[in-house]
Amino acid sequence: MSDSMDDWKREMEGLSDLKRELRKHVECTEDVSRRLNNLEISREEDQQHLRSGNLKISGIPEDCKNVYDVTIKIFEACGVQLQLDQIDVAHRVQSFNKTQPRPVIVRLVSRWKKDALMERIYKDRKRLTTGQIGLGGADKPLYVNEHLTPYYDKLARQARDLKKGGKVLYTWVRGGKVFIRKNESSPTICVKSLSEINRFT
Repeated sequence: MSDSMDDWKREMEGLSDLKRELRKHVECTEDVSRRLNNLEISREEDQQHLRSGNLKISGIPEDCKNVYDVTIKIFEACGVQLQLDQIDVAHRVQSFNKTQPRPVIVRLVSRWKKDALMERIYKDRKRLTTGQIGLGGADKPLYVNEHLTPYYDKLARQARDLKKGGKVLYTWVRGGKVFIRKNESSPTICVKSLSEINRFT
């Protein structure tokens, strides 16, 4: 009987040692996962920073070839002066939506001009149309947004889905970052990963 008890104790001790080892491996795996996640976020922040002076304009008709002139007129319609030499480059990019005009990406020499425009749009809740800036044809809406990386664009879409689903009251993008407020009394949260988005679901 004594030998059986000793064997049982040794087995229990062995199991305890095994549990401790497993716990260490789990903690190590979780630590590596956190580090990789932080590295990914840091890399995405760097990529977004490279777009800090960029705008994405959607709705400019395809037959409009001078997107530089349209960009200047959009700024003027919002009460912000922009000169041609303040635009580094403006060009169309491909879109998955083949039924709509390809969006235009505008890179400004100074991101302060972009910030001034976005601030005016946010503050005045400005609604722009093709007719407002003198484009012919049917009057259609124009959308001016910050040029987000695919990663941050996905975060912004997920945040908007939360709002549509009634999970949060506010969500917006400012300075290439995605913000959420759950309700009137809650603090503003800058979300940087899908795992943070999922906390609201």
